[in-house]
Amino acid sequence: MQNKIANTFIDYINKNQLTQTNYSEELNSISYVTFFNDITSTILGTPLYTHKKCPSTVSPITYIAESAKEMFISDIDILTINSMYYGVITRLEFNYENYSELLDNLFELRKIMKKRVFEDTSYDVNLVQSLIKLYLNLVYGMIDNAQSILTSANAAPRAYIVENSKKAILSITAFLINRGIPIYYIDTDEIHCGNIPQEQYIELQEYYDTITNEYIDTSSATLSKNSDGFTQGYYKAKKQFILSEKTRMHGLKEVNASNVKFDNKKYFGSTFPDQFPEYAI
Repeated sequence: MQNKIANTFIDYINKNQLTQTNYSEELNSISYVTFFNDITSTILGTPLYTHKKCPSTVSPITYIAESAKEMFISDIDILTINSMYYGVITRLEFNYENYSELLDNLFELRKIMKKRVFEDTSYDVNLVQSLIKLYLNLVYGMIDNAQSILTSANAAPRAYIVENSKKAILSITAFLINRGIPIYYIDTDEIHCGNIPQEQYIELQEYYDTITNEYIDTSSATLSKNSDGFTQGYYKAKKQFILSEKTRMHGLKEVNASNVKFDNKKYFGSTFPDQFPEYAI
């Protein structure tokens, strides 16, 4: 399937005269839903069924503790659940019986292409892997898009994805709190918490694989840990704490009980107002 996928993207690039500098503008003109439908139908053909879509808006997963806003925190671990939504998406029943297989192949093919981007000059490998990434990023929205040929047997697929992601996050959070490890920040795929001793992290890995597999595919959505101790006031992940007169999160423009802006993402409301009263906003 990977050869067919690669050839489909190469043909699409050639047909629409896409380049690394113009593809965003050109696809915006073509429309992203047309791009998504064209790629999907070329690879998988006609869907088995379609049904009327009922787009749903669901609360995002976000939580930030007062202690994270008011004090400099040392010895923080960042738990990242890689490909969280993808791990739930693969559990959906799609109108293509092999759609999850397509997603798996897209992920693997992109990894391969990123490694050989400077080796193969027969076509623009970097542009192909960029379009694959774009396609994968579109899946979540296309499930509910009325013009998309991708549908799910689930009546509210996006709500299903968010709610099951939340269950996985809460399972991990419960594990940590039950062992006295404080929680400072949670979003859709990250938990910032107190330092986790190695033996407890090994136990957490086993717990995660067993318990959360009920909600997500833990073979594709893996748990990883990054600890930087915050000794210099920052860590090497994509978000930062910065020391000034008052500690703040880099990129955190506004924080209050109803509006959290973090890393250029804006979340309205608090999904976890009562889950952790000792850490509540």
